[in-house]
Amino acid sequence: QKLGVLHLLVWREIYPWVSIQILPILAFWMLHQRRSLQWTIPIFVATTIFTVTVGPVQTYFAYRQAEPTVRAHRRWFVAYLLACPLGYVELKNLIGRIAQVKELLREHDWRVTPRGTAADDEPTEVLEAVATRERHDTLGRVWTQHRTNARRRLAMLDAFLAGEIGREQALDATRRLATSLRTFGSTEGWHAANAAVELLRHAEPADGPLGRDADAELRNIRDAMARAVEAGQR
Repeated sequence: QKLGVLHLLVWREIYPWVSIQILPILAFWMLHQRRSLQWTIPIFVATTIFTVTVGPVQTYFAYRQAEPTVRAHRRWFVAYLLACPLGYVELKNLIGRIAQVKELLREHDWRVTPRGTAADDEPTEVLEAVATRERHDTLGRVWTQHRTNARRRLAMLDAFLAGEIGREQALDATRRLATSLRTFGSTEGWHAANAAVELLRHAEPADGPLGRDADAELRNIRDAMARAVEAGQR
């Protein structure tokens, strides 16, 4: 585990910068100092063999350990094996260097462009259908929660009309109900809730039960809000 931590937290972050230095070093030796390089040095040969075989060995074990549905796409592994020595490894190192520079600049946002096409076994129509179904399921849960909250606030208004709670509690519940109705997209319900708020704020007497006319008007408004809650976004 200690070796693994050393590799992940130290060597992995240093390697993208160290690996790219081999090209300018060799160019300096050959072009400026006119050195004749000994390509058959044992340590050089050993490290070259190790570096060249890392990609194929990793690809082989990735293929052996892959899920059967992934292993069935052998061309993916072949394409990866061919792409590694042709620049893919350096592309990954380049992304690693960019990530470190962005971190030093405290720039934590990445702009990711969408893929051009979906996978062969997942057509665009299927992906869109899945996304649409998940979106509808999420919206359904949200609307169900809003409707539950709206019914609870209507029950508080009923409790006020029955003389069980005070006007301030009813006023707070009605304000919250107006917000829920606006979320439902019910313009009529939202206007009814606002009318109920104004009635509760300004009706005489200032505290306690409403007068007969105000009580009757509030009950009519309450019925309109109830219809809006039940009709909104089924």
